[in-house]
Amino acid sequence: MNIIKKIVIYGDSISTAEYGNGGYEAYLREGFGAEVMNYSVCASGLSLGTPDNTLSILERDECLHGDADVVILWHGTNEWYWGSEIGRPGSKDGTTFLGALDRAVGRIREKSPGAVLFILTPIYRYQAPDGCENAGPAYELKNKAGYTLTDYYNALREASVYYGVPLIDMRVLSGIHEGNYKEYLEDDVHPNEQGYKKIWKVLEQEINKAVE
Repeated sequence: MNIIKKIVIYGDSISTAEYGNGGYEAYLREGFGAEVMNYSVCASGLSLGTPDNTLSILERDECLHGDADVVILWHGTNEWYWGSEIGRPGSKDGTTFLGALDRAVGRIREKSPGAVLFILTPIYRYQAPDGCENAGPAYELKNKAGYTLTDYYNALREASVYYGVPLIDMRVLSGIHEGNYKEYLEDDVHPNEQGYKKIWKVLEQEINKAVE
């Protein structure tokens, strides 16, 4: 019996169907036999002040689903790109990454109380962040606010414990890294079809593990 009937996604361009011949959305739909609602927006961050931010989407009741079984919240990479302040767990300041995460977790838990919420960490990225001239590996390169992607990654890991939300460590589990990213990222940022197949395998394994 299929116990996952509806999956809801909130994320950035990596969670849209714009790259890699459709992204990972279709894999979720076909692999779990579930309805998938995807509210991801290209270039968006989670926090207020980033373009088309997910926190503003989550403030609209019509974008939340009381019958969701699984919710995927995948942000952090564009917080690095746009230079968002990180903030602290428990903060309600939606202009910071962790303040926005606090409000996002609260809204999802309120409106989708039966869902298993997953927080995902960013994958490898090689780019120049907004306002900076030189490109480099995001996990090592500081943005205009002085943070590397490692700082946002560590904040997500801390937050997953703070809120008791399962963390899917895509940075590690996807297997996309400095030595092979040219093979799996079509533009040094977004996965190609082979990259999304790796992401799907991780999602399948980790979702099944938590839901079962």
